[in-house]
Amino acid sequence: VATSTAGVNTAMLLSNLGSGYTFWAEDSANDTSPFVIQADGNVGIGTAAPATKLQVVGGVARIEAGGATTYAGRSAVLTFNRSDLPTSWLNKISSSVSGTAPDTTMNFELATGASSNTTVMTLTMDGSAAPRVGIGTTTPGGLLSVSGGNTASAFLLNQDSTGDLMTLQDSGTTRFQVLDGGNVIENTGNVGIG
Repeated sequence: VATSTAGVNTAMLLSNLGSGYTFWAEDSANDTSPFVIQADGNVGIGTAAPATKLQVVGGVARIEAGGATTYAGRSAVLTFNRSDLPTSWLNKISSSVSGTAPDTTMNFELATGASSNTTVMTLTMDGSAAPRVGIGTTTPGGLLSVSGGNTASAFLLNQDSTGDLMTLQDSGTTRFQVLDGGNVIENTGNVGIG
């Protein structure tokens, strides 16, 4: 299907004046998992009854930025926003791969209303290094790096039940505990109260 001349002409138009499907494409199995566009505009992949603007059922949904023959320069972005707000209010999940080895980074960004977002959490793995998580930093130096930039606590634990607040282990051996009630036990057997 093509237009006779290049430009803004519509190559194909499906106009649904009723309540049935605007488009239905079956797979080779001719089963109940087609690709459909409903009269209300909802798109379904693997379902004939999409309840949202896009509903994917079964299998894996994949976002990939390809084209390169190496890892360099590949990235993909998933954005979230209300249709009545400007792009400065886009929340983002961005994934990138750089270099010639699988050096990967995934950033979770929150909108600030300004021209750029604030990255609140970063997941990264450089080559054969262990994966790292950064909260408040895009360059985590340890397995978990937390950096606070305001007057709030950089790290806060709150136990609402009767379990212990925190247990630190080294190769499965408990080295430090903060018990329910605030008592502290070190691996040496010393006990701190208050």
